[in-house]
Amino acid sequence: MVQASDDLTTWTDVATKSGTGGWSWLGGGTARILTSGSGPVTVKVGDLVPADASHARRMMRLKVTNP
Repeated sequence: MVQASDDLTTWTDVATKSGTGGWSWLGGGTARILTSGSGPVTVKVGDLVPADASHARRMMRLKVTNP
């Protein structure tokens, strides 16, 4: 799961992936997920919030869980 935050305390889910399935965009509208590669895969996930003065400090993290 990819999450984003303004304050490192409250995290919002941005995208998720389960098992061998594809990535799912959780932000509504146009998905901001790009994947490339066929062995090791590179995944780029955009944020739900635009970069502007009201969100000057925005952090993202990858949260991995073991089922």
